Amino acid sequence: MERFGNDPFSSECVIDNLNVYPAKEWTAFEYSLSIASYESNIVISDSKGQQIESIELTGNMGVFIWDTREIEPRVYFYILKNNITSKSGKVVITK
Repeated sequence: MERFGNDPFSSECVIDNLNVYPAKEWTAFEYSLSIASYESNIVISDSKGQQIESIELTGNMGVFIWDTREIEPRVYFYILKNNITSKSGKVVITK
């Protein structure tokens, strides 16, 4: 584990994996991080950049289920980010 500066709590957190599984009523974001980071989150925005959803991730692996039943059908953008790196993409919601 690589440390940065003199801060014993600062460490590198690499995004090992991010899989996105869209469906009609929900979208699952399955993530895996090299270590748990209190600053990791997933942010979902529309094409205008307006934030639709934000979730702070806990632990180094898990699944976040985004309920899309009340979401307008269109293209949305997501980013999983932490204090070191990020991974982004888009998801298309259809009804």
